[in-house]
Amino acid sequence: MSKRKLGSQSPPNVSPQKKKTRVVPDLKLHRWTAEGFEHMVYTPPVSSLPSPFGLDFHLDQDTKDTVAQFGPAVQVAFEATSSVADMSGARQTLLDLCNNEQVAWIDPLQPITLKAGEGLSLSQENDGKRTIRFRRVFSAYATRWFAFVQRDTHLTVNGQSYPKTHDIVIGPLPPFSVVEYHDRAVFLYLNRESVDYRPGELDSQPSISRILASLKDDKDSESKKGTTVATAALTRGGTVDTKPSAKTEFEIQPEDNNSCEYFRWRMQEWKLLQKRSNVALIEPARPAYYNHRAEWLADTVVFRAIASVTTAIGLENNVDFAMIDEWGYRQLKNYKGAEDEPLATAGRNKDLLLPYNTDDKVGVHWLLVHARYVNNKPEIHVYDTLNMVKGTEATIRRAILNTRLYDVEEDVASDLRKIDLTHHTVARQPNSWECGYLTVLNAWCLALGMEPGAKSHYATSMNRIQELIDMINLSMAGFMDSATIQAYMRCVGFVDAGHNTVASDRHFTRSVPFLIKESLNKYILMRQELEKNPQSAIRRLDLDTIRFLLRPDLGDFEDLDTMKPDVILQHFDRWLKDRDLIQWDPKSPLSPTSPATMRLAFVLADSVGTQGPQLPRVPDDTKVLRQIWNIYHRMLKEQGYLGLARQERAKDKAEDPFSTQEISDNANYPYDDPKFIALDRLGMLPTKHALTPIEKELIRGSSRPAPKLKLRHK
Repeated sequence: MSKRKLGSQSPPNVSPQKKKTRVVPDLKLHRWTAEGFEHMVYTPPVSSLPSPFGLDFHLDQDTKDTVAQFGPAVQVAFEATSSVADMSGARQTLLDLCNNEQVAWIDPLQPITLKAGEGLSLSQENDGKRTIRFRRVFSAYATRWFAFVQRDTHLTVNGQSYPKTHDIVIGPLPPFSVVEYHDRAVFLYLNRESVDYRPGELDSQPSISRILASLKDDKDSESKKGTTVATAALTRGGTVDTKPSAKTEFEIQPEDNNSCEYFRWRMQEWKLLQKRSNVALIEPARPAYYNHRAEWLADTVVFRAIASVTTAIGLENNVDFAMIDEWGYRQLKNYKGAEDEPLATAGRNKDLLLPYNTDDKVGVHWLLVHARYVNNKPEIHVYDTLNMVKGTEATIRRAILNTRLYDVEEDVASDLRKIDLTHHTVARQPNSWECGYLTVLNAWCLALGMEPGAKSHYATSMNRIQELIDMINLSMAGFMDSATIQAYMRCVGFVDAGHNTVASDRHFTRSVPFLIKESLNKYILMRQELEKNPQSAIRRLDLDTIRFLLRPDLGDFEDLDTMKPDVILQHFDRWLKDRDLIQWDPKSPLSPTSPATMRLAFVLADSVGTQGPQLPRVPDDTKVLRQIWNIYHRMLKEQGYLGLARQERAKDKAEDPFSTQEISDNANYPYDDPKFIALDRLGMLPTKHALTPIEKELIRGSSRPAPKLKLRHK
């Protein structure tokens, strides 16, 4: 156990006790339970200060004013970061250090200190008793960090001070924290994303939890005044947001617009939105060289760029794609026949747009393999810009079967020739480095329902390559839409002239952010968990809905939100039995995993006072049970506790076909969609940032030619 001998950071002429008032939540002690962990803990608030090592961080006057509220120790720590000689190097070191198994402290007055697991100890002067020790705790889908603090430690985390009269446990800790102890301040980082923390972002609490909690607080406070939440929000000039949704502007390029000009407008708008959002993309596509030649596209960029578009299409339309991450791809190419070897895949029997390379380990040449499930077997289409894989059809067929995404008969698996494979003619790449970029474009083109052209184009030309790199990075960061991609492909001549319009069921308003290398793997694994039993409506029962039902009885919001899932289900089981909704049968399983919960789900809606249509009688048919479950969710949505489901796009098209002019719409994703739930739990839903009509007009109007004046001479 290492110890650090530290002195005071307080200026000699300023008393550390003279600090401005901080507005922090009331200190609450509650029980936090997980496997092998059960303690009464204090949960720190999230930081109201940004990470000083974040991308484009500037200690401007507003930030200085906020920091000043936290006293001289924090002021000294923030000011010291501005004098760091190699800020970019320190930031990169921090990114390299942060992961789920280690915590990193930065004291701007000393070098970075890193300890793994539970071994970090901080001491003041020569006293080694004042110790903070860390422990990792594994909960559902996440790793939580807790700090064990010895008595007599003067500790403050994100403005919240803690008692020093006895040993305490604090946690779960936010990803980024400003920790003060004995007149010193250090910065704590738990993961890579926290390096770019800004207030209001990277909150570790699930977004649905935050919204349900805020709605409950609003309802409690407004009910005392006799005012509804919606009325109160409108009176305050606010809005009622009942669940996470991407409020973006759905666009279709007007037919009277030049594609190149329209593309330039959209790129300016996307770049402005990304800059405003401060979203940090890790491991992006690197910029082009001074001679306009680009680097080979890294494997992680190819996979994430394709996923950012296909996931967005699946999220907003009734179209889904199969997925595999880069690690799973490497496994399937080295497949030895072990059936129990797990692969990170999702989307059984769906279209797969697979970036395929001609080497088993490191990509030598990228091409696109498009697999479709037709007549109970995969049908393979190859798009190769160098025609390098002709003669290796058996290898490609075997790779597709090794994904185990497709149900095939034994005779097909034993005779690969029964799987149809077609080579499609596409424009040949002029140089050796463009294959990755063209693979991404081919995948985007097919995903959007268009076809790559066979004629030469200039998508990777000297004048266009940086635009393509920017577009790929913006898409991975969550700032791209189908209209912009279509405009680019038309502008550079990439798409076939007869098939150059996005299909009506492939439009998307905002790409899905895959900011880090591991994000695609995490998303696929989350989808696997949610899709283990696709017929089970119970898996769509979010724990937050149960928390909402239990809250009036148990009361303690923080206790519920940190309670172990199986404990919550036990409380829910008792909740149902106390209301005679299910019988007191000690032999029955917990109600949330039994058919009884589904049969009585409509009673739950009635028990919370929902007024709605008359509910049907209790049936036994599974399909009707699912309908009842959906009614229950719809009842809660009508109350404002769950989001209103997006209307089916097919219905929208039937009532009002797509116009050639730009339109605006709010994309509200289906609540019970496993893709939505997975992205929501991982904090990967598309952003809500949008430009105002005036801002868009300033961008688009500035590039239009000025009208010509006609002078009349008398």
